[in-house]
Amino acid sequence: MKFAGKSEIGKIRKENEDQYYIDEQGLILAVADGMGGHENGKVAADIATKTFAGYKDEMLKSDFASDKLAEILAAINKAVYDYKQKKANGKMMGTTFSGAVIKESMMYIAHVGDSRIYVYHNGKLKQLSQEHSYLAELLRNGELTEDDLKTQDKSKHVLTKAIGPEKSVEGQIDSYPLEDGDIIVLCTDGLHNTVKDKEIEEALAKKGLLQEKVQKLIELALKRGGNDNITLLLCLYEQEGK
Repeated sequence: MKFAGKSEIGKIRKENEDQYYIDEQGLILAVADGMGGHENGKVAADIATKTFAGYKDEMLKSDFASDKLAEILAAINKAVYDYKQKKANGKMMGTTFSGAVIKESMMYIAHVGDSRIYVYHNGKLKQLSQEHSYLAELLRNGELTEDDLKTQDKSKHVLTKAIGPEKSVEGQIDSYPLEDGDIIVLCTDGLHNTVKDKEIEEALAKKGLLQEKVQKLIELALKRGGNDNITLLLCLYEQEGK
């Protein structure tokens, strides 16, 4: 499995509150975008990714499935929530979390917030994660169109779900089949808010190393202002025996 990842502070923020994780085989990936002020946001994202990584051995077991991933997501939320209550004096603290586990020809995902998980398959980029934000919910309910989003107040991009603020959270747990040559994409909103899906798709279609594609897409986000932390992970799925 070939993979690459990078996190960039951007041009405005004083600290990088994004965190990411890729195991040494490229089978387990995660991104988290912290919130709650510089220190609290960074800590929340760090706790989330490290808690997820702590379950690596279980996620690599042959009988791993979606129900176990749901338990892990609950453990991640508990870890951030408990830290907030005990060490952050209950102050605002949370993070998005998007994690993926590749098992044979399947990918299992756990997702909360507005970071994203995509798969690039046969030349097309498909978003797999559902955004948990006020505007995204209006869009899904048919109360807004894609064109309407362009004119909406940015203050309405508030999350409806996150890891940590509440004692429990119901996230998205799903599984998707993979085929040889698919590229798994995980990113925070610092990338997808400035780089269009079509542009990501075009970058992935070009020849070159995954690390080069990561660098080019992050550079594009920076050129467009770099107003947020930017994190991007790419993993090329290669079927065994091919």
